[in-house]
Amino acid sequence: MENNPARELTPKEGNVVDELAAVLVDPDLHTDMRMHLQQEIRQLLRATHEEAHGSAGSAAHESALTAHGEHLPGLVTAVLTDPNVHSELRMRISREITALLSTARETPRRAQRED
Repeated sequence: MENNPARELTPKEGNVVDELAAVLVDPDLHTDMRMHLQQEIRQLLRATHEEAHGSAGSAAHESALTAHGEHLPGLVTAVLTDPNVHSELRMRISREITALLSTARETPRRAQRED
C-alpha cells in the first residue's frame, strides 16, 4: 500500500459524517431501517475500497473495519480521508450517503402520516 498521508475532511464531507451520526441515534428511526441503512452504507464503503485499492481493496476494507469496528461514522471518515480515494469517488460517496440518509429520514415521516 502507498505511504500517502490521510487528507482532511472537507466541510461538506464533515456534514455528511455528522448527519450520519445523528441519523444512527435518531429515536424516530425504526431499528430495522437503521440496520438496513448501516448495511447499505457498509456495502458502499466496501465497493469504494475495492475501487480505490484494486486487488488490495478487500484487505483495506477489513483493516478499516478492524480499526473502526461498529462505529460507522468513523469508517466513513476513514474512507473519505483515504488518499487513495480520488475526489470524484469521494464526491459520489458523499452524494450516495446523503441520498440514503434522506430516504431513511423521510420513511418515518411517511409512516407517521399514514397512522
